[in-house]
Amino acid sequence: MTRKAPFTLTLLAATAITLTGCVATEPMSAQTTPAVAPTTNENDDAPLAPTLDPNELTSVATAALAAYLDADSGAWFATLSPYLTDDAKVAYGTVDPANIPAAKITGEGEPEPGGHLTRRWVEVPTSVGTYTVRLERADEDSDWLVSSFGSPQ
Repeated sequence: MTRKAPFTLTLLAATAITLTGCVATEPMSAQTTPAVAPTTNENDDAPLAPTLDPNELTSVATAALAAYLDADSGAWFATLSPYLTDDAKVAYGTVDPANIPAAKITGEGEPEPGGHLTRRWVEVPTSVGTYTVRLERADEDSDWLVSSFGSPQ
């Protein structure tokens, strides 16, 4: 047991020296803040979208929602799936379209303010309330796809 004691003391000393370098050298209130506004949202790691074509967003969201609401179609999922992300295809592949409330789109979709280059929400009015369509894309050169449809409240 005595042979382990010098090793343990050496390990503790090395750890203490290493951790000493992790301590802030000035109080938190004295630290400077970045001069440039952050380019990410604290809840999302994608860059903020400077400008996006709202027509592209609303066009995809409206077409996808129209396919989603077309529950009478015998080819419901086949019509809907080209608009969906891979994860959404798995999730909506289990939906019985008979459980989707009958609704018609009643106006133009409206992208929510702000957003990111790879994730956006578009609110689309329908006869049963406003659906929120979440759009995603792999990068700014990829096509927008739907990851979810938020039902009216």
